[in-house]
Amino acid sequence: MEMDDLRVGPDLLGVTQKRHRTWLARWLAEPEKMLAEKDPIVMELHAKYKNVPMPNMRLNEVEVASLIDYMDRRESQNGGGATDRARLLRSARELRGSLDSLHGSLARLRLRSVIPRCFCRFRQRQ
Repeated sequence: MEMDDLRVGPDLLGVTQKRHRTWLARWLAEPEKMLAEKDPIVMELHAKYKNVPMPNMRLNEVEVASLIDYMDRRESQNGGGATDRARLLRSARELRGSLDSLHGSLARLRLRSVIPRCFCRFRQRQ
């Protein structure tokens, strides 16, 4: 199963670059109204993510603005966009490979340290 099959909503990475701030603010404040009005972007997202509606988090104007500012700052710090996502996925795969390799090395080291001790005990008993 692919990661995209498990998603119930769009990736927020790069969202402040993809969507106009006014649209994003309204979407965060009143998603059910935008769905009822059949906003084209909302309808596309709704269909793409298995008709799972965006929950209304009941954010006030200040909270909405703060959330958008936060996402915008995070994107600015990271360079924003899909390239960061690809870089993160690549780094995660590399890390996973390194951890798997380390795990294998540790298992071999444990095995090497156990075998001589067992052999020595066996020889002492004879």
